[in-house]
Amino acid sequence: MKVESAGYHFIHEGNPFTINRTGLSNHLILLIHSPVAISINGGESIESNGPCAVILDKSTPRYYTNLNGIPLVNDFIRYSSNHKIDYSDYGLTVDTVYRNISAEYIKLLSKLISNIVKEIREERYNSKRITNLYLQTFFNILGQAVNSEPEYEIDHPLFYDMYKAKNNLLSNFQNNPKVADIAKSIGLSEYYFRRVYKEIFNSTPQSDIINTKIKYAIWMLENTDDSINTIANECGYTCSEHFMRQFKQFTGVTPTNYRNNHYLQLRQDSSDKK
Repeated sequence: MKVESAGYHFIHEGNPFTINRTGLSNHLILLIHSPVAISINGGESIESNGPCAVILDKSTPRYYTNLNGIPLVNDFIRYSSNHKIDYSDYGLTVDTVYRNISAEYIKLLSKLISNIVKEIREERYNSKRITNLYLQTFFNILGQAVNSEPEYEIDHPLFYDMYKAKNNLLSNFQNNPKVADIAKSIGLSEYYFRRVYKEIFNSTPQSDIINTKIKYAIWMLENTDDSINTIANECGYTCSEHFMRQFKQFTGVTPTNYRNNHYLQLRQDSSDKK
């Protein structure tokens, strides 16, 4: 597969803004961040109140339009291939709308597209090879997202506002955002925000913040030599003992034991390859 072009956070102001095409010269990935209605191959219109991902074969007719007067915002990748692509290798199917993707995965997928755009723009050494690797990574992560994420109540009337609020909450986990402030930003009381959050995401704001912190701590333990105190601070903990207790509660081991086990596994894998 080869990346031909890409775009990041295009904002289409028309109301309605509509795309109606019989196909393109290249295959297409759309990562749509706003409410949208999509019809593929003349089929029934699928509405998404929050972010979604779409994979389209180059010959597939497609129609999509913004909803609720909100501008259409999307990222995209156009790509080609000299052979038929077997999307099942990634756990995906072509000409499909994927709606139930968490804010964490959407942020990661969008970042990959941003990186592709940067490589294309700057034309650095090995940029073409790197963009193609990013494309492969995009498919792998999207496949992971759609095959492992819980179902969300995407048809809830507050889904779009709540999704943006959740993304804001988790993007600022290092600063320990206050739920009351996030709720106020979308015009809800803290009590009602927590209730709707549970209805839509089947979790609580606090548990999602902690989960995000622990995932980031795991990444730092695996990819940096930073001290446990530094990692605790980077994850928004003011007390390293609290961090270590919470880490063990979620993973079953202390941060130090996790890092040691990780390094041991790396050495074992390296030895097996020899």
